[in-house]
Amino acid sequence: SDLFFFEIRWQITDALWRVPKAGPPVDQVLLVDDIDAEDYDRPPYGLTAKQGYVFWFDNDKLHRRGVQSGQTDTLTLPSYFSKSLMSDDTYLFFSRGGTIYRLPVAFSMVPTPTPTALATLPTDHTAVFTHTSDATHLYFSSSPYEEGRIFRVTKDGSLLETIVSAVDPINTDP
Repeated sequence: SDLFFFEIRWQITDALWRVPKAGPPVDQVLLVDDIDAEDYDRPPYGLTAKQGYVFWFDNDKLHRRGVQSGQTDTLTLPSYFSKSLMSDDTYLFFSRGGTIYRLPVAFSMVPTPTPTALATLPTDHTAVFTHTSDATHLYFSSSPYEEGRIFRVTKDGSLLETIVSAVDPINTDP
């Protein structure tokens, strides 16, 4: 399988690259000049790959690029800008404003798909970052600028738990 990364360059064409986990060669997957990262405030977020596609967020747009086909689909999700995106073999998972959403990996562009809300985190933790997933759960953390918490939610959204709470960002003693 492959790893993917973006190269964002000021005022010139940006690139999406692929490298096998075993190592080189590195291949260019996509040249694009409309990634809204030129101001370095909003680079593409949440790069993930599943079922022959590479997915990433660029502001409120979710992009899906066929690795073999070279076709890029763009789904505009107003108010869904997310710094987090992860996937399993069935769904994409992302957060927005403290709510965790899912969308099928193999979504159809017609009709326009609507993400399903799985869980909402406590109101004082709206900046959420993805970490990892296992067979049954997704793991998220609050912003590193807030009191530290790690949350776990089942992939069907039936249970949200706080695993770590109230870690003082100043006192780093366990």
